[in-house]
Amino acid sequence: MMDYNINLGAWNSVFAVPSIVVDKHIKMAGSAQLKVLLFLLRHAGDDVVCQNNISKAIGLSNADISDALQYWLESGVLKQSGDLLLLPINDIAQTPASNTAANTVSSAPDSKKKKEESSKSPPPKIPHVTHSEAAAIMKQNAKISFMLNEAQLRLERMINPNEQAILISLCTNAGLPVDVVLMVMEFAVLQGKTSINKIEEIGLEWANSGIKTHVKAQEKLDEIHKAAQAWSKLEKAFGTEPKKPTDREKNYAKKFVIDWKFSTAMLKKAYELCIENTGNTEKLALAYISKILENWYEQGIKNISDLEKQASLIKKAPSKSKHTKQKKETSYDINDIESMIFNQYVTSEKKVGT
Repeated sequence: MMDYNINLGAWNSVFAVPSIVVDKHIKMAGSAQLKVLLFLLRHAGDDVVCQNNISKAIGLSNADISDALQYWLESGVLKQSGDLLLLPINDIAQTPASNTAANTVSSAPDSKKKKEESSKSPPPKIPHVTHSEAAAIMKQNAKISFMLNEAQLRLERMINPNEQAILISLCTNAGLPVDVVLMVMEFAVLQGKTSINKIEEIGLEWANSGIKTHVKAQEKLDEIHKAAQAWSKLEKAFGTEPKKPTDREKNYAKKFVIDWKFSTAMLKKAYELCIENTGNTEKLALAYISKILENWYEQGIKNISDLEKQASLIKKAPSKSKHTKQKKETSYDINDIESMIFNQYVTSEKKVGT
């Protein structure tokens, strides 16, 4: 007897994509995010999919993959449980149940973060002057003596000979002027880092970065101050409790406030839209908020007035033909999705105003 089979061709192997990816993320998610998610969904039945394998398969760096994973974690499409990333397809509205929900992939962010932290070595130590050399320098150099006296005043304690030698070495061996060492010390104290070893570490970071003059040191302090103000602005806009930001959070604050120059009001609107789309009120989804703000920045939307004008223009756009609408239903037209997002935003704002 002859065997008969239906020739499915490319349809012989398919996998499900959660509806929420198209409904809420197709505009915000970039190509890297979509590539990573599609790869994970395709290989959800495999025992383990490591980050290196993803990198080789889709041609993205580990850093890009880590950022993409973080985006889907913050949007709720992925869940993290210990060292595993879960694909909670059954938890996503309007998505058919699938046995792939229990499958797991390796956690990229945590392992990568630990690896990066372990690979970050402190700046190389400089040779320290001996106690006898330090005593001679103190006698010969009035500026050095002044610096050591100031150090005791700012640290509010006596400094021992070993600590004196370290501070002197920042001047003699690292090439930092006395006034710059004092500025390093002032910055360290403000950060709550009052140990001489920490002051030495910061001083060497500055020296290795070429910050060896009063002008450059002042520029560095101004940059740090602006970064702190940017983060404070984000906390105010998002209504979060004050805390010390991580380097990643500082970078987002710098991008949103300093580079893109968004106001507190615009930051607040982006945060509200993020909450509306993700439903996640427990975690600050900075990667998702970044996509919203990046979209506005690229369109030249700088303030609330611009946002309202854009929404008004989309509302007044001429209706599309039946053929175009049919095409939209199969290709998920990005402009229509953007229109939906803006219309939802404006409607919610009017309700709040009333």
